[in-house]
Amino acid sequence: MIPKHLDVDCTSTSTRNGPESNGTKGQAYKEKKRKGRELTEGSADKKRKRTQEKERELPPHFEEAEPGRISKQPAGHVGHLPPSSSLSFTLAAGVSAGDTIPTTARATARTTPLGTEYPSTAAHSERPSKSKMKKHSDITVPSQSAEKIMTSDPTPAFPTYTTSTGNVLTFQNAGTFLNHWAQAVGHKQPAFEYTNVFPPDYAPPSTGISKRAAKRRTQAIPVEKDNTKEKEVNPPTGSLRECTIVLPMLGTVRSGVTSAAGGRGWPNKALAKQSVSFEAVKQLLERGEMDGDFRPTPSQLLLPPASKKTADLTTDPLSTKSQSCVRWDQLKAKISDQLPPASAASANPAGIVGVAEHPFHTNPTFWSSCPPLLENSIYATILKLCIDLQRDNDAEEDECRTLCMITSRPIPLFEEQTEVPVKMSVGDQPVVSATMRMIDGGEMKSWDEGRLEQALRFTEKLLRAELQRPYKGSLDQLKWLIVPLKRDFDLSSRAEREGGRVKLKRRDIAWDEIEMVSNGPYSTPFDLTNIDVMRRQCEDAILTNPSEFSRRSYVKRLHTDLTPSSPHPTQPDKTIYEVLLSKQDTLPAPTIANQPIIEAEMTVSPKHGGHVYASANPASRGKTLFLIPELVQRHCISASVFRTASNLPHFSHSLENMLIVQEMNRSSFSSSLDLDLALQATTAPAANDDPKRNYERLEMLGDILLSLITTAHAYLKATKEGINLDKIKVERQIVCSNRSLMSYALKAGLVKYVRSKRFKAKDFTPRDWNVESVVGVTPAKIAMRTSEDGLESRPLGDKVVADVVEALLGAAYLRRKSLDDVISTMHNLKIPIHGLTAWSDLERTLSTPTPVLGKRGANGLEKVKSSEPAYMRFFNTPLSNKVLDYEFKDEKRVTYVLSLDMNDVDRRTNFDRYRMLGNAILNYFVLEYLWDAYPDEGPASLTLMKGARGTDAVRTALALELGLMDILKDGDDQLCRDIERIKKGMRNAKARAETDVKSREEEGGDSRGVHYWHDVPVIQTTSDLVEALLGAITHDSSFNLEPARTLFRNKISPFLEKWCKGPHGGLDQHPKAKMIRWMQARGCTKWRVEKVLGGLGGGEGAIVIVHDQPISRGQGPTPIAAQRKACEIAMRLLKDEKNLESICTCPTLRAENGKKSS
Repeated sequence: MIPKHLDVDCTSTSTRNGPESNGTKGQAYKEKKRKGRELTEGSADKKRKRTQEKERELPPHFEEAEPGRISKQPAGHVGHLPPSSSLSFTLAAGVSAGDTIPTTARATARTTPLGTEYPSTAAHSERPSKSKMKKHSDITVPSQSAEKIMTSDPTPAFPTYTTSTGNVLTFQNAGTFLNHWAQAVGHKQPAFEYTNVFPPDYAPPSTGISKRAAKRRTQAIPVEKDNTKEKEVNPPTGSLRECTIVLPMLGTVRSGVTSAAGGRGWPNKALAKQSVSFEAVKQLLERGEMDGDFRPTPSQLLLPPASKKTADLTTDPLSTKSQSCVRWDQLKAKISDQLPPASAASANPAGIVGVAEHPFHTNPTFWSSCPPLLENSIYATILKLCIDLQRDNDAEEDECRTLCMITSRPIPLFEEQTEVPVKMSVGDQPVVSATMRMIDGGEMKSWDEGRLEQALRFTEKLLRAELQRPYKGSLDQLKWLIVPLKRDFDLSSRAEREGGRVKLKRRDIAWDEIEMVSNGPYSTPFDLTNIDVMRRQCEDAILTNPSEFSRRSYVKRLHTDLTPSSPHPTQPDKTIYEVLLSKQDTLPAPTIANQPIIEAEMTVSPKHGGHVYASANPASRGKTLFLIPELVQRHCISASVFRTASNLPHFSHSLENMLIVQEMNRSSFSSSLDLDLALQATTAPAANDDPKRNYERLEMLGDILLSLITTAHAYLKATKEGINLDKIKVERQIVCSNRSLMSYALKAGLVKYVRSKRFKAKDFTPRDWNVESVVGVTPAKIAMRTSEDGLESRPLGDKVVADVVEALLGAAYLRRKSLDDVISTMHNLKIPIHGLTAWSDLERTLSTPTPVLGKRGANGLEKVKSSEPAYMRFFNTPLSNKVLDYEFKDEKRVTYVLSLDMNDVDRRTNFDRYRMLGNAILNYFVLEYLWDAYPDEGPASLTLMKGARGTDAVRTALALELGLMDILKDGDDQLCRDIERIKKGMRNAKARAETDVKSREEEGGDSRGVHYWHDVPVIQTTSDLVEALLGAITHDSSFNLEPARTLFRNKISPFLEKWCKGPHGGLDQHPKAKMIRWMQARGCTKWRVEKVLGGLGGGEGAIVIVHDQPISRGQGPTPIAAQRKACEIAMRLLKDEKNLESICTCPTLRAENGKKSS
């Protein structure tokens, strides 16, 4: 008997797999027939005999085929098994072998371990006719093998597998996880192979068949075998399906066991495919190739050979580029052929492509043209140190004396202004900003005889004390000297008294102090006999050991209540003398027991940042000392002068940079640039990490301005000359490329002015000073600088030079915020924008013609009279010429923007032009807004905020918010459905976002930065609307940017401010942004993220390529979501699993700690 737990399964199949059953009515009919047979038929032996007779009459396609036939199924998505994927009848309880069961698919029955199954075949893919249904109204169950198998092997339940994190692997989800893993490791789509197998105790049916069945079987065999394509042969009677798959890291995987006897056959291919996918994923989990959340964690990457180009990836269906990317690659190749060549590897000692040795201007021509100092030709420059601290720094500045630099010629910086702030960047971690105010003191009267020699000896001792080297100078060679002004010299009151311009006089100089230093010893002992004299000696004093080159300390106060035998203030268990003796065991004992104690603070040397760095970082100040006056001496240089001069190396370096930049400004830009901005624009990040002192912020602004001007120039050519837009885009890309910008800089002679070398105070040597030989002192191995030094040489990357060009455009704009200044600077840089000398040229050339007839609109502008006949305007409802409070003068421009008619060639051409122009204008407005709103943000933050406001999704959301998507017309049915779908998705996402914002506000958190548009698929038609509208408004207003800026300020900016993230809104969490920063920190430059076609599930795709090798693939509903996924996988493979070293061959590759990788 058949077990009672087996019941009848009558699921219908689709027309793809076989005929459908008769449904519920057919099942009731079969049940009725079965009961009738049980009443009328006799014993089991008679039933078995009838079964054998029926088998002889089966049609030929039911008979046994050649065992072991293997068929391949192309790769596809392994997902849930549809209910209609097979038609199987499993005998119910009470049905014996030999029973007759009515069916419409009698020709497809076969015996399986799960019961008697009737899967569909290709030969019976159509629904049988009524005649056939009547003829084959019943079928007898095979009795021999089926009864034996079914009684010993009940229906197995589908297995499951639970991971360590509690996630459950099933037959239905295993295929999805397997596909994700294959995509992540770069494996091509898996190929599943199927084999017909038999149960372990299978007994073949009787071979006797009727003549009719034999004839049909003979007709089914082809006369001539087709060797090119194997004919589909029906499975053998009673056979099952086994599936195998070959995977990297696993080898061959077979479908799972279905019976206690070890059988691996399954009733159909779908179950076998799900089984082998289940087994494969389970093995991947057990081997650690997947984590508990089914995310791929492969132990090795399947990378093609390094010589394989990225273009070869188009043969992989999982990494095939989209048509737009292929077109863009072709366009880039066309552009690359027309670009100037990059610097060859032979152009630098390191052999790096894109880097070349260039001349480096380090010596201002002012020093070489300046004659030596003479007593009757002296020009004074007042130096006032100002430390840029967050707290009140008046006390710090009061401790610094005002100094005077004397030269034989006036410093050229004073030609345009009487005061020049010289900005200094001191230290490395962190960088401290300070300013040395340079005030023109004018030409002084002739000095008395001998005064110049005294100033020389004072400067000499000052430099020896500060730099700890025995410098020696001569008046025949020196071009400058430093002298102190009197302590009571008040610069502010003096400037007010003299009407803003300070005329320095000889009596303002502290001659008594200069004479004492120049004629006296380096240090003098304290007077221990008179406490009042000692107090005067401690005022503005520096303590030193008797030797010249030793550590020094500032006097803080004199303690008359302490003696050498008093307990030490910080170590009470020892006396002051015992603490000093523990640090220097040769220290002599004091002879005066009751002498007071001097509290002092160690000085900070210039190579460690001097007084500026110590003031900004209290932790870096020298430690407090308690010294015995008898054992130390007073230095000849006063503490106030020493503090100001401690940053003399940084001041000298910054002054020379400003003089060099002034030369560049004169020779190349006709003195049109601001010197501070020009210096910032020519300073690379390698020379200064402070974003306010290097070109990174200016380069961002200049890039946008370059794009705006070149786009306007391209629009001018496309509109006026009728040149093809694609050709115009190619020309624009060539002009804006880094290689072209580098060539412009070379032609303009700007490369020598680029500041790319970091200044080190310890390597500073004052120009035209020599180091004398001192007994017992080893001379420093430093080349001495002179005022006659020529150009040096240093390697410089092409990208750095291009960035400097863009930064100079930003510097030109910020002087007056004028686009005309940018255009003028572009001409100075030899950037080809022929025919455009000012922004007003666009207005004159492309201005909208004044209509002959028409009424004035709400904005006071004249309307253009339409040329369309009046009767046609009656039938064609026109669009309103007023859009977002702007009334167009030319109504056609409204149609060009808001019409979706793809058959209108004129509309498409004008729309593309408007979009190109509007994209540049919108980017310009966005960065201008961010620049003013976040003046202290660095370039990384600005880049992220700008990128978050420039995606297709955010501009689609903006178009919906502005109502532009509601007034579109002339779209076909499919396009209208897509737009409605986007509108619905955006509105639903915004509703959820508003709920989130409300909860954030109730919790007191930041309500900004809810990018609700991220997961809404968009199309280019909707994302281009805002850009095209801005371009059309700009042209309609005769290239007056104010109407477009008003629209941005009133409509667009509030939306971006509300919904887009700010500088601290977690933008760094984007996987692509994290990957950009990490790859920059590691020094790898040859990587990119490309858009590819979606995978098996559709959607968008992205691929990360490092050194022409695909690392990871991602898929999502939008390109951004796909990039997120691809970058997440790439970061896990490259960073977490440390695979970058085995792939990257960049010579600049650095280890995780920032050091160069070995």
